[in-house]
Amino acid sequence: MRTNDNTNCPVTDCKLLKWKTVANGLFGTKDVSESYDDETYVKVDTEDKGQSWDLYFKTNYNELGGVDVKRLQLECTNGKQIERSVNQFDYKQNVNPCLQSVSRNNDVATKINEPADMLAIPYSTSTDLLQVANFEKLYNVASPSICALTCGVFAKDCSSTPNTRISLKDNWNLQTVQNYAEGYGPDETCIKCANLDDSFTFNFKAKQILRCHNRLTSLGTSQQDDEGVLKWIEDRPCTGFGAFGNCKTWRTFQDDVFNSYFANKNDDAKCPVTDCKLMKPGCSEDADSINVRMSKSGSKW
Repeated sequence: MRTNDNTNCPVTDCKLLKWKTVANGLFGTKDVSESYDDETYVKVDTEDKGQSWDLYFKTNYNELGGVDVKRLQLECTNGKQIERSVNQFDYKQNVNPCLQSVSRNNDVATKINEPADMLAIPYSTSTDLLQVANFEKLYNVASPSICALTCGVFAKDCSSTPNTRISLKDNWNLQTVQNYAEGYGPDETCIKCANLDDSFTFNFKAKQILRCHNRLTSLGTSQQDDEGVLKWIEDRPCTGFGAFGNCKTWRTFQDDVFNSYFANKNDDAKCPVTDCKLMKPGCSEDADSINVRMSKSGSKW
Protein backbone atom coordinates (compact mmCIF):
# COMPACT_ATOMS: atom_id res chain seq x y z
CA MET A 1 0.00 0.00 0.00
CA ARG A 2 1.27 3.48 -0.80
CA THR A 3 0.06 7.07 -1.24
CA ASN A 4 1.00 9.49 -4.00
CA ASP A 5 0.92 12.47 -1.60
CA ASN A 6 2.02 11.62 1.90
CA THR A 7 2.24 15.31 2.83
CA ASN A 8 -1.27 16.45 2.00
CA CYS A 9 -3.06 13.10 1.91
CA PRO A 10 -1.33 10.86 4.45
CA VAL A 11 -2.64 7.45 5.31
CA THR A 12 -4.67 7.92 8.47
CA ASP A 13 -5.62 4.36 9.28
CA CYS A 14 -4.91 0.78 8.32
CA LYS A 15 -6.69 -2.30 9.54
CA LEU A 16 -7.10 -5.99 8.85
CA LEU A 17 -10.12 -7.62 7.26
CA LYS A 18 -11.02 -11.27 7.43
CA TRP A 19 -12.94 -12.92 4.66
CA LYS A 20 -15.33 -15.79 5.05
CA THR A 21 -17.89 -17.61 2.92
CA VAL A 22 -21.54 -17.43 3.99
CA ALA A 23 -24.80 -18.75 2.65
CA ASN A 24 -26.53 -16.55 0.08
CA GLY A 25 -30.03 -17.99 -0.10
CA LEU A 26 -31.00 -19.20 -3.54
CA PHE A 27 -27.72 -17.94 -4.93
CA GLY A 28 -25.58 -20.42 -3.00
CA THR A 29 -22.75 -18.74 -1.13
CA LYS A 30 -20.86 -15.48 -1.18
CA ASP A 31 -17.69 -14.01 0.30
CA VAL A 32 -18.01 -11.28 2.93
CA SER A 33 -15.42 -9.42 4.98
CA GLU A 34 -15.39 -8.08 8.49
CA SER A 35 -12.88 -6.23 10.63
CA TYR A 36 -10.32 -8.52 12.22
CA ASP A 37 -9.61 -7.05 15.65
CA ASP A 38 -7.97 -10.05 17.33
CA GLU A 39 -4.33 -8.96 17.69
CA THR A 40 -3.22 -12.17 19.41
CA TYR A 41 -1.43 -13.47 16.32
CA VAL A 42 -1.31 -10.72 13.66
CA LYS A 43 -1.89 -6.98 13.66
CA VAL A 44 -1.19 -3.81 11.67
CA ASP A 45 0.11 -0.75 13.49
CA THR A 46 2.13 2.46 13.15
CA GLU A 47 5.04 3.62 15.28
CA ASP A 48 5.63 7.03 13.65
CA LYS A 49 2.19 8.62 13.72
CA GLY A 50 1.04 7.38 10.37
CA GLN A 51 4.19 7.88 8.32
CA SER A 52 4.34 4.12 7.81
CA TRP A 53 2.16 1.17 8.74
CA ASP A 54 3.66 -2.21 9.59
CA LEU A 55 2.27 -5.71 9.64
CA TYR A 56 3.26 -7.75 12.69
CA PHE A 57 3.12 -11.51 13.19
CA LYS A 58 3.34 -13.29 16.55
CA THR A 59 6.19 -15.76 16.42
CA ASN A 60 6.24 -17.19 19.95
CA TYR A 61 2.84 -18.84 20.11
CA ASN A 62 3.58 -21.71 22.43
CA GLU A 63 0.58 -23.97 22.75
CA LEU A 64 -0.10 -27.39 21.37
CA GLY A 65 -1.77 -27.34 17.95
CA GLY A 66 -0.19 -24.16 16.63
CA VAL A 67 -2.43 -21.51 15.04
CA ASP A 68 -3.84 -21.00 11.55
CA VAL A 69 -5.63 -17.81 10.44
CA LYS A 70 -6.83 -17.70 6.83
CA ARG A 71 -7.99 -15.09 4.31
CA LEU A 72 -6.76 -11.82 5.76
CA GLN A 73 -6.57 -8.57 3.81
CA LEU A 74 -5.20 -5.09 4.46
CA GLU A 75 -7.39 -1.99 4.19
CA CYS A 76 -5.99 1.57 4.45
CA THR A 77 -7.53 5.02 4.14
CA ASN A 78 -6.46 8.66 3.95
CA GLY A 79 -9.83 9.85 5.17
CA LYS A 80 -11.22 10.36 1.67
CA GLN A 81 -10.29 7.17 -0.13
CA ILE A 82 -10.18 3.52 0.93
CA GLU A 83 -7.98 0.93 -0.73
CA ARG A 84 -7.42 -2.73 -0.10
CA SER A 85 -4.42 -4.91 -0.80
CA VAL A 86 -4.65 -6.85 -4.04
CA ASN A 87 -4.21 -10.24 -2.45
CA GLN A 88 -5.50 -11.99 0.61
CA PHE A 89 -3.00 -13.85 2.80
CA ASP A 90 -2.93 -16.56 5.43
CA TYR A 91 -1.07 -16.69 8.75
CA LYS A 92 0.13 -20.00 10.13
CA GLN A 93 2.53 -20.85 12.91
CA ASN A 94 3.50 -24.44 13.52
CA VAL A 95 3.86 -26.04 16.92
CA ASN A 96 7.06 -25.18 18.77
CA PRO A 97 9.25 -28.30 18.28
CA CYS A 98 10.54 -27.93 21.83
CA LEU A 99 7.13 -27.58 23.48
CA GLN A 100 6.99 -29.68 26.64
CA SER A 101 10.41 -31.10 25.78
CA VAL A 102 11.85 -30.78 29.31
CA SER A 103 10.90 -32.74 32.40
CA ARG A 104 12.48 -33.47 35.77
CA ASN A 105 14.50 -36.66 35.86
CA ASN A 106 12.75 -39.09 38.20
CA ASP A 107 14.90 -42.13 37.45
CA VAL A 108 15.91 -43.42 40.87
CA ALA A 109 19.26 -44.63 39.53
CA THR A 110 20.35 -41.35 37.95
CA LYS A 111 18.31 -38.44 39.28
CA ILE A 112 19.83 -35.71 41.43
CA ASN A 113 18.29 -33.00 43.56
CA GLU A 114 18.92 -29.31 43.21
CA PRO A 115 22.31 -28.60 44.84
CA ALA A 116 22.05 -27.56 48.49
CA ASP A 117 23.65 -24.30 49.60
CA MET A 118 27.31 -24.60 50.66
CA LEU A 119 27.89 -22.10 53.45
CA ALA A 120 31.07 -23.46 55.08
CA ILE A 121 33.53 -24.34 52.31
CA PRO A 122 36.97 -24.88 53.93
CA TYR A 123 39.86 -22.84 52.60
CA SER A 124 42.11 -24.84 50.28
CA THR A 125 45.41 -23.99 48.66
CA SER A 126 44.28 -25.87 45.54
CA THR A 127 43.67 -23.64 42.53
CA ASP A 128 41.11 -26.13 41.19
CA LEU A 129 37.51 -25.05 41.53
CA LEU A 130 35.35 -27.03 43.91
CA GLN A 131 32.88 -29.17 41.96
CA VAL A 132 29.38 -28.74 43.40
CA ALA A 133 27.18 -30.77 41.06
CA ASN A 134 26.73 -31.88 37.50
CA PHE A 135 23.04 -31.25 37.05
CA GLU A 136 22.65 -32.53 33.50
CA LYS A 137 20.79 -35.34 35.23
CA LEU A 138 18.45 -32.86 36.88
CA TYR A 139 16.36 -32.67 33.69
CA ASN A 140 15.40 -34.93 30.83
CA VAL A 141 15.43 -33.17 27.45
CA ALA A 142 13.65 -34.57 24.42
CA SER A 143 15.24 -33.84 21.03
CA PRO A 144 18.45 -32.47 22.60
CA SER A 145 19.92 -31.66 19.20
CA ILE A 146 17.45 -28.75 18.80
CA CYS A 147 15.95 -28.38 22.28
CA ALA A 148 19.04 -28.58 24.48
CA LEU A 149 19.12 -26.43 27.59
CA THR A 150 21.61 -23.60 27.88
CA CYS A 151 22.45 -22.76 31.49
CA GLY A 152 24.01 -19.74 33.15
CA VAL A 153 24.75 -18.12 36.51
CA PHE A 154 22.88 -14.90 37.28
CA ALA A 155 22.38 -12.67 40.28
CA LYS A 156 19.64 -13.75 42.67
CA ASP A 157 17.08 -11.77 40.61
CA CYS A 158 17.71 -14.34 37.83
CA SER A 159 18.39 -11.62 35.24
CA SER A 160 21.34 -9.35 36.04
CA THR A 161 25.05 -10.14 35.84
CA PRO A 162 26.37 -11.44 39.17
CA ASN A 163 29.52 -10.56 41.08
CA THR A 164 30.25 -14.06 42.26
CA ARG A 165 32.82 -16.83 42.47
CA ILE A 166 30.22 -19.41 41.45
CA SER A 167 30.41 -20.50 37.82
CA LEU A 168 29.35 -23.13 35.32
CA LYS A 169 31.77 -25.24 33.33
CA ASP A 170 30.70 -26.82 30.06
CA ASN A 171 27.16 -25.51 30.59
CA TRP A 172 26.17 -28.05 33.23
CA ASN A 173 28.92 -28.35 35.88
CA LEU A 174 28.30 -26.08 38.85
CA GLN A 175 31.51 -25.09 40.60
CA THR A 176 32.86 -22.50 43.01
CA VAL A 177 36.17 -21.08 44.20
CA GLN A 178 37.75 -22.68 47.26
CA ASN A 179 41.12 -20.91 47.58
CA TYR A 180 40.09 -17.30 48.16
CA ALA A 181 42.45 -16.33 50.96
CA GLU A 182 40.23 -13.84 52.78
CA GLY A 183 37.12 -15.99 52.49
CA TYR A 184 33.96 -14.81 50.71
CA GLY A 185 30.24 -14.88 50.70
CA PRO A 186 27.69 -15.90 51.00
CA ASP A 187 27.46 -15.40 47.22
CA GLU A 188 23.77 -15.59 46.29
CA THR A 189 23.03 -16.65 42.72
CA CYS A 190 20.29 -17.90 40.46
CA ILE A 191 21.07 -20.80 38.14
CA LYS A 192 18.89 -20.58 35.04
CA CYS A 193 18.52 -23.07 32.21
CA ALA A 194 16.43 -22.38 29.11
CA ASN A 195 15.64 -23.71 25.66
CA LEU A 196 13.26 -22.64 22.88
CA ASP A 197 10.26 -23.52 25.02
CA ASP A 198 10.82 -22.60 28.63
CA SER A 199 13.26 -21.70 31.37
CA PHE A 200 13.97 -23.31 34.74
CA THR A 201 15.64 -21.68 37.74
CA PHE A 202 16.90 -22.49 41.20
CA ASN A 203 18.82 -20.47 43.76
CA PHE A 204 22.24 -21.41 45.11
CA LYS A 205 24.48 -19.87 47.78
CA ALA A 206 28.14 -20.50 48.52
CA LYS A 207 30.40 -19.23 51.29
CA GLN A 208 34.06 -20.02 51.80
CA ILE A 209 35.37 -19.56 55.30
CA LEU A 210 38.48 -17.50 56.07
CA ARG A 211 41.71 -19.33 55.46
CA CYS A 212 42.72 -18.99 59.11
CA HIS A 213 39.79 -21.14 60.23
CA ASN A 214 40.62 -24.73 61.10
CA ARG A 215 44.35 -24.07 60.85
CA LEU A 216 45.35 -24.63 64.49
CA THR A 217 45.61 -28.14 65.87
CA SER A 218 46.74 -29.73 69.09
CA LEU A 219 49.80 -31.94 68.88
CA GLY A 220 48.40 -34.18 71.57
CA THR A 221 51.49 -33.58 73.69
CA SER A 222 51.16 -34.71 77.30
CA GLN A 223 50.91 -32.03 79.91
CA GLN A 224 54.09 -30.22 80.85
CA ASP A 225 55.55 -31.58 84.04
CA ASP A 226 54.98 -29.40 87.05
CA GLU A 227 58.04 -27.43 88.01
CA GLY A 228 57.75 -28.63 91.60
CA VAL A 229 59.49 -26.42 94.11
CA LEU A 230 61.12 -23.52 92.31
CA LYS A 231 64.34 -22.14 93.70
CA TRP A 232 63.62 -19.11 95.80
CA ILE A 233 64.96 -15.87 94.40
CA GLU A 234 64.89 -12.78 96.50
CA ASP A 235 62.72 -9.99 95.15
CA ARG A 236 64.71 -7.14 93.76
CA PRO A 237 64.26 -3.49 94.60
CA CYS A 238 61.85 -1.80 92.23
CA THR A 239 63.44 0.55 89.71
CA GLY A 240 62.20 3.58 87.82
CA PHE A 241 61.02 7.07 88.69
CA GLY A 242 59.15 7.10 91.97
CA ALA A 243 59.68 3.36 92.53
CA PHE A 244 60.12 2.06 96.05
CA GLY A 245 60.13 -1.26 97.84
CA ASN A 246 60.76 -4.68 96.29
CA CYS A 247 59.18 -6.02 93.05
CA LYS A 248 58.31 -9.60 92.04
CA THR A 249 61.03 -11.50 90.19
CA TRP A 250 59.73 -13.49 87.16
CA ARG A 251 61.50 -16.60 85.88
CA THR A 252 60.88 -18.28 82.51
CA PHE A 253 60.42 -22.03 82.94
CA GLN A 254 58.82 -22.96 79.55
CA ASP A 255 60.17 -21.55 76.28
CA ASP A 256 58.06 -21.49 73.08
CA VAL A 257 54.90 -22.80 74.71
CA PHE A 258 52.83 -22.72 71.52
CA ASN A 259 55.09 -24.94 69.41
CA SER A 260 55.43 -27.39 72.29
CA TYR A 261 51.72 -28.18 72.29
CA PHE A 262 50.17 -26.89 69.06
CA ALA A 263 50.69 -26.66 65.28
CA ASN A 264 49.67 -23.88 62.92
CA LYS A 265 48.87 -25.47 59.53
CA ASN A 266 49.62 -22.35 57.60
CA ASP A 267 52.24 -22.75 54.87
CA ASP A 268 52.08 -19.14 53.66
CA ALA A 269 52.43 -17.68 57.19
CA LYS A 270 49.50 -15.31 56.69
CA CYS A 271 47.56 -16.64 59.64
CA PRO A 272 50.07 -16.12 62.46
CA VAL A 273 49.34 -16.95 66.08
CA THR A 274 48.05 -13.72 67.56
CA ASP A 275 47.48 -14.66 71.18
CA CYS A 276 48.26 -17.26 73.81
CA LYS A 277 46.99 -17.07 77.36
CA LEU A 278 46.73 -19.08 80.52
CA MET A 279 43.41 -20.67 81.40
CA LYS A 280 42.10 -22.63 84.33
CA PRO A 281 41.98 -26.42 83.81
CA GLY A 282 39.22 -27.14 81.30
CA CYS A 283 40.06 -23.96 79.37
CA SER A 284 36.69 -22.32 79.97
CA GLU A 285 37.86 -19.56 82.31
CA ASP A 286 40.88 -17.28 82.41
CA ALA A 287 43.54 -18.23 84.92
CA ASP A 288 43.62 -15.98 87.98
CA SER A 289 47.10 -16.77 89.28
CA ILE A 290 49.16 -13.79 90.42
CA ASN A 291 52.33 -15.87 90.38
CA VAL A 292 52.25 -17.46 86.90
CA ARG A 293 51.84 -15.51 83.67
CA MET A 294 52.27 -15.86 79.90
CA SER A 295 54.37 -13.35 77.99
CA LYS A 296 55.62 -12.94 74.44
CA SER A 297 59.30 -12.69 73.55
CA GLY A 298 59.89 -12.02 69.87
CA SER A 299 57.74 -14.56 68.00
CA LYS A 300 57.55 -17.01 70.89
CA TRP A 301 55.26 -17.32 73.88
